[in-house]
Amino acid sequence: MKQVTDCQILTDGQVVFREGQPASIVYLIAHGEIELLKVGENNKIESISTSIAGDFIGVKGLVDAKNYTATAKVKGAATIIPIAREKIDHELSKLDKLTLNIISSTIKKSDTIA
Repeated sequence: MKQVTDCQILTDGQVVFREGQPASIVYLIAHGEIELLKVGENNKIESISTSIAGDFIGVKGLVDAKNYTATAKVKGAATIIPIAREKIDHELSKLDKLTLNIISSTIKKSDTIA
């Protein structure tokens, strides 16, 4: 199984993943911006942050919640690199328990990581 796939070029408005979908991939943003959106009060869509080149998105869902915790939508154009759950799990299995607990705690406390 291929762990890291080729990059994907996306256009304005494309959705990378939706809040509540099962999280199976983390994405590295190689170029562009991706807005993270959540359903708030009265089912109003709220922007919680904008991720830029060099940022990872989908981390919270993959590591902690098992489902994506926000919707990721492209602003303008973007290039992303998907990284499969199996690759992340393999790399995390190499870490000691303290480091894993620090990572998990940090992710749980962040409101701007999806």
